[in-house]
Amino acid sequence: MSNVMFSSEQITAFIVVLTLCVLVPVFLFVRYYMTKKPRLSSFFIGCLGAILLVGGKYLFDMIFIMLLDLGGYINPSVHPVWTAIYVAAESSILMTLITWLLLRYGMEGRQGRENAFFMLIGKGAVYVIAYGATSAATYLSVALTVNQGGLDAYLKSITDASARSTQQTAITALAARPVAEIVSEGLLFLVVMVIQLAAGVLIYMAMHKTKDILTKEKLAYIRKKEKQDLAWYEKRTGGLIPLAVILQFLVILPLTVLQVGLAQDYAVILLIAD
Repeated sequence: MSNVMFSSEQITAFIVVLTLCVLVPVFLFVRYYMTKKPRLSSFFIGCLGAILLVGGKYLFDMIFIMLLDLGGYINPSVHPVWTAIYVAAESSILMTLITWLLLRYGMEGRQGRENAFFMLIGKGAVYVIAYGATSAATYLSVALTVNQGGLDAYLKSITDASARSTQQTAITALAARPVAEIVSEGLLFLVVMVIQLAAGVLIYMAMHKTKDILTKEKLAYIRKKEKQDLAWYEKRTGGLIPLAVILQFLVILPLTVLQVGLAQDYAVILLIAD
């Protein structure tokens, strides 16, 4: 056990992922707020949406794993494929539902595209920091502790025998992860945030008329130059919300595949294919 060590490249990868998962949301917040001047409360409503996402996941898991007794299938060590698909489907459906609820009920008195998009930035920022940055910080802390005192000393601080065994397995697997896989997982969190923003725009479009989405100048240009009244668009907005679910599912699935251990040494391929 004592020969488990983390390489300097792995530690650097954890630091890079942690830095990106903190700085990218902060940059988006500052840049958008300074340029578009949306209401600050819109951002915090989005933050609340990310918290609701965590609660929704807990509720879904309780229903499917406990009440419907599907824990044997939703278990990464037994059925990693079904687990990856379940988590991706659960996340994409909940993200879409929560975004719709926030736009429909949470943005009262905060109408306009700028406020809606700022809310989406808040939801995406908390997602990346809560999942991506927290994971990277935890990995980095474990790596530095193990490298400094050894795995044996780290495990001795855990009194529960079963927890000690679980931690040993998890740390050994973490130390064996390729650097490309560590970086790819971190970048995928950022990709998911971007896709959340894109999906949120689709949901916003599905809930509003064309005149509420485009500026008057753009709408006039389209009608004059392209001779379109965009009635065709408003007849097809019902398909945008299912499209948002599918889009998020297709992007989240590679991340869940990485997390359940199905893609050892193939993280870069998954990232490029995504």
